[in-house]
Amino acid sequence: MTDITTSTVRFLRFLQPELGAVFWDEGLPQKRVELQPAYKETRKEMPQPMIPQLDYIQKLVPLLGFKNISLPNTEADDLMGCYALAAQKRKIEVVLATNDKDLFQLVGPTTKIYTTAKADLASPKDTFALLGEEEVTAKWEVPPRLIGDVLAIAGDSVDNIPGAGIGRKSAAALIREHGELAALFDNLERVKSQRTREKLAAAREQILQNRKMVELDCKTDLPVPIDKLRIQPQYPALLAALEKCEFKSLLQEVRLAIFQNFIKFREKFRTGDDRDCPNQQVKAIRAAARSYLRFLLGVRCPNLFSADRTPSALLAIGKRDFESTLTAR
Repeated sequence: MTDITTSTVRFLRFLQPELGAVFWDEGLPQKRVELQPAYKETRKEMPQPMIPQLDYIQKLVPLLGFKNISLPNTEADDLMGCYALAAQKRKIEVVLATNDKDLFQLVGPTTKIYTTAKADLASPKDTFALLGEEEVTAKWEVPPRLIGDVLAIAGDSVDNIPGAGIGRKSAAALIREHGELAALFDNLERVKSQRTREKLAAAREQILQNRKMVELDCKTDLPVPIDKLRIQPQYPALLAALEKCEFKSLLQEVRLAIFQNFIKFREKFRTGDDRDCPNQQVKAIRAAARSYLRFLLGVRCPNLFSADRTPSALLAIGKRDFESTLTAR
């Protein structure tokens, strides 16, 4: 439970997004089950002890400032795709926090993937990575728009989508050499390996069906308008909930996020220009930031943000700003 919550808090700390939501699966889409009845059939059911934890996480999400979003018979990745495309049309930069393979297809000039997978980290010391077009192309060995073609050939054992007996790297090599899936089948005789040609020919219908399975369904109307997704953390309530559970390391992460939020908004506090920051959020940040200042005064916090900003310098900023703005407003 703490892993997903910590990851969300770090997402807030480091990226400081203005809009966001947490998406949940709520059953399987009928069209995918009709195409392949065994879709996701091999996935194990959630262990009973984890169910209460999931419920608790969903209750924490609003305290973190996000809305929970789900729809019946809809998978989370499809909903994320709907919102990503809608945001792209409005020139809004998008970061998808996911390790889901299908969502890598959406990466483009304004869309990146936030991942905590160890294989994607530039350094073992890193806690996350942001993957853009260049990184995703290097990872998959094809551009993002062709990832679905690779998955169609290779299949996906996690989702129980059968492949053609051709691995992901070999599938990527085929797509790179011959173009997208349609072009590959139109020129099957140009595939050098006879064995590979035979596999592709034998599995043609399966591969084309797989392509429909891995394609994101981004035609659903947005259940919550994008403008209603402004992130508004309820820091005092969040701190209280975490203190009750004695999540000490997570409390530290949240307190850092609070202080960073205060630093971010301090100029607006000072000038009074907080029109784009809801009054409720301003009050919440102020109240929780006071609590964090008390925390800072009693705890040694080395390397809070970067090497050029020492804890004492940050604390001095905090003292000065708290004294000149929080008490004045």
